[in-house]
Amino acid sequence: MHIQALRAEDIERIHQASLTVLADVGVLFHKAPQVEEFLVANGCRAEGGRIRFPAELVEDCLQRLPDRDTLTFGDPSLGYGEQFSLAKGASNITINGNAYTIYDHQAGAPRHCVEADSDEFSLIAAHLKNLVADPCDLVFHSERTSAGRRKQITFDSADARGEFLRRWLAGRQGIERPLGLNVRNYSSQEVALATLALAIRDGAATLEQRMSLWEQYIWFNPLSPLQWHAEQAPIVLELLDPARKCTLVIISPEVMMGTSCPVTLAGALTQHNAEVLAAVTMVQLARPGVPTMYGFVGAPTDLRTADISHGSIETGLLNVAAVQIADRYGLPSRICPGNPSAKAPGARAAVETALGLALGLAAGGNIIMTAILDSTLMLSYEHLIVTDEIAGQLLNINGEIHTDADSLAVEVIAACSAQSGGSFAFNEHTLKHMKRDIYYSDFTGRVAASQEDWYDKAHTRVKDILARRSDGVTGAETLERLAAVEKRLAEDDRSWRAKANDWWRFYVQDFA
Repeated sequence: MHIQALRAEDIERIHQASLTVLADVGVLFHKAPQVEEFLVANGCRAEGGRIRFPAELVEDCLQRLPDRDTLTFGDPSLGYGEQFSLAKGASNITINGNAYTIYDHQAGAPRHCVEADSDEFSLIAAHLKNLVADPCDLVFHSERTSAGRRKQITFDSADARGEFLRRWLAGRQGIERPLGLNVRNYSSQEVALATLALAIRDGAATLEQRMSLWEQYIWFNPLSPLQWHAEQAPIVLELLDPARKCTLVIISPEVMMGTSCPVTLAGALTQHNAEVLAAVTMVQLARPGVPTMYGFVGAPTDLRTADISHGSIETGLLNVAAVQIADRYGLPSRICPGNPSAKAPGARAAVETALGLALGLAAGGNIIMTAILDSTLMLSYEHLIVTDEIAGQLLNINGEIHTDADSLAVEVIAACSAQSGGSFAFNEHTLKHMKRDIYYSDFTGRVAASQEDWYDKAHTRVKDILARRSDGVTGAETLERLAAVEKRLAEDDRSWRAKANDWWRFYVQDFA
């Protein structure tokens, strides 16, 4: 499938309007004099407290971008287990958001996120087949109190450490796809033990490969409209240091129609594009050729309540347009469709996710971030399961319709039509291709299981996944590695807590 929201001439109008905004309006920097000095020294103008970006400078910096078809991304700290292509049209789907609450299916109501949710969320995410990464932050209730600090989960005994390792390994048995570290929401000691658990599961060489890519991306986000905070702006200066490894700079303004940007679709896209182009210019001035990503996380504002509404259908349209504009510059794209405005799992949540995901995939967004309720503020394990199912269905139809001779099936049509009754059901051709061109699962079709409520079915699956942590760890090699790590933990109970340099090497050195 392929969809477009803009014609070529529309994209060019938005591009030219964005250049005008940057040259005439410019960008406001809050308490970032070093960044301002750097930009002025490289061709920008300082006027009236703002930095103006000449059109020719922006165009020159766009020419410094690398060939996107050669780029891959898959930072393990975001839950990626492998590298994915950022070529035009190559899509992968991930979890999105900053969840403050979790929907409790049994209680039928949301509750605050707490530290104990980290391990459950990591495990559920690991079992999703089509949502390939987990960059969602849980914002714990303890962090929102006056103290503002999360509770640290500690492991002060060998039994406690061993139990964590065993539950982590048992919960992930049978998962065939490569796993990232899925430790974004873990406390410090959980991060260390989960790192060792991944080595036990996949081997020391796999862990070394993951660690070599650890946190080599940079978030570089403006504040709409056309501003940079004192904390964000100086990040670009890190790129001046050759020792700072960076595989990708991710730029993701968050324009909100009618509040932080114009209410018109074209106006929102123009301002958003100007903010991205300003960031691209800054990044390419600091390190020419560094891979850069065109991000979009904007949405309409429901002006009846002044709340952001990611589930609105216009969000999908904006994301389609953003992908087209990114493609115009040869930039990979990161978009956020399919995050429902619904505050609970149900028909509305499923529909808003399906519509948004369908548009994002048809547009060819590279990283598609989705699945979080309440406009990216509420996590639901059941909705993650349902979204994973929806993603599987959409990915199955997002490719081409094959028109090779075997798929056209002229000979099969002739053979079956010549028979009395003319059934194709038991033909070898049907058995060969039935699962390529038709998607089967217990959520779809006419089987009895598909008639059950999707969210009730998802809740059963959630319970099954979480119960796996109590299963015993199996596999001779896994058990051997587990014993080796526990032996080393008994010898050195300090290095794994401090996590200095390549701390993990000591604990996996006995692996065969």
